[in-house]
Amino acid sequence: QAVKKQEAPVKKASVTEEQVQQKLGMRRQASFLRKAAILDSIGKFEGEENLPPIGESSDAGKKKKALQTRIDKELKSMIKEMLQSRDFEDETDMEPQAHEALVKAAKEVCYTRQYYDVSKDEVIYLPSVVKTILNNSLFEKADGFYHEEEHEEFPEEYSMGLRKAAFARMAEEGLDYDDSDGE
Repeated sequence: QAVKKQEAPVKKASVTEEQVQQKLGMRRQASFLRKAAILDSIGKFEGEENLPPIGESSDAGKKKKALQTRIDKELKSMIKEMLQSRDFEDETDMEPQAHEALVKAAKEVCYTRQYYDVSKDEVIYLPSVVKTILNNSLFEKADGFYHEEEHEEFPEEYSMGLRKAAFARMAEEGLDYDDSDGE
């Protein structure tokens, strides 16, 4: 007599939303890593793209305008903090040549690189105004734009005052110098 084997019913694996999101995140990360490897092989930094200076025209005009607004707002608040400090009690405004040089330098130095953060699903722009103040790159660039008959360099009292304000802001936000922009 032939005995028929009864086949056990096949159980479908139950997949949770969390597992789906995890799998999707791993696929995004793998895609990001492939793109990063390609960019790295053609000579760009891993995961970063260089953006043209903010003043230049491009297809991403809205993005550039938003970055310009962000730079202006951050720089204005840093200058305001500096002028409110004890070191600048007698001054109400920054000298126009110095202010203009800082603004021009910030357009060329701040938020010129971007990368995609997979974990947050957002584009991060680097370096920030605070970071460029702390590492002196903003002032080095501002030196080239600053034209004063008596002095060839950007005024030291402004660079020191802005650095103090930047360190104070980092302390308020609980950031370390090394991880302020993830660099």
